[in-house]
Amino acid sequence: MPMNNYNEEPLVSVIIPTYNSAQFIPNSVSSVASQTYPNIEILIIDDGSTDDTEIVVQALPGSIRYIKQINSGPSSARNRGIAQSKGKYIAFLDVDDEWEPSKIENQVALFENDKSLSIVAASYVRCDADLSPVETICLEIPSKNKGVVPFRMLLEKNQLLTSSIMLRKQTLDVCGFFDEKIRFGEDWDLWVRAAQLGGIGYLQTPLAKYRAHGGGLTGKLDDKNMQDWLEVIRKNKLRADNWYDKNITYRKSLSWYLYNYSYLERVRGRGGESKKKGIKAAIVWPFSIRTLRIIKGLFVRSL
Repeated sequence: MPMNNYNEEPLVSVIIPTYNSAQFIPNSVSSVASQTYPNIEILIIDDGSTDDTEIVVQALPGSIRYIKQINSGPSSARNRGIAQSKGKYIAFLDVDDEWEPSKIENQVALFENDKSLSIVAASYVRCDADLSPVETICLEIPSKNKGVVPFRMLLEKNQLLTSSIMLRKQTLDVCGFFDEKIRFGEDWDLWVRAAQLGGIGYLQTPLAKYRAHGGGLTGKLDDKNMQDWLEVIRKNKLRADNWYDKNITYRKSLSWYLYNYSYLERVRGRGGESKKKGIKAAIVWPFSIRTLRIIKGLFVRSL
């Protein structure tokens, strides 16, 4: 394993939270161990698993810091990892995702070359449950931004994958860790806070593999999660520092939220509520093809 203490290279702390996902641990850890970057520490935060997670971790080669806590949720687990980390840089890897070998090397290089950045993210490949590639997700960054994600783009919606992110530990010490009261959108909330302190560098090369399980977005959403999502949108409006973002970007963000809520209600079989939220989505931001499509679909089905 190439994870040695090379003093000439900044230490990167890789935080892997897990809960009853022992079957994914060997491959996720292997993708870290296979990194071309030499100076890495791995922290596996076991959020109260009842499966054989501990046995699986103990059987892995190399030096891994295993920390077990009472089940408190992924934000708590990530925060525990941040608090216990020793690295200059922090990278998160969800236990069922994997990395390309050059991920850490490329991200550290960008950080070291641009001291103004607080986050470095990357494109990623969305995969099915077997980790077979489905599509590559890559942000279209305006050329004038020179590879830096516009703050406005982040305020509108979260398009950054947690497993693609690296942050400066110093940034987290200033902006704070994940908000453990937020169950959905807690990552977006943190990225925005971190981005207020510096730029978001973006690598176009896909460096992470995201495993999408059955159910998609609707499988993660319930009324509590939707309320958390709305709360982050409201926070972002307060964080905006100009009229356009406090009004236009906010309305775009709210419309996207209502569109998803409309879809969730339709999946639940609540056509009336779906129609109401779809109409609200179009009213809040009527200049989106997406919201116009859903309104058309709702009324066509009602005829």
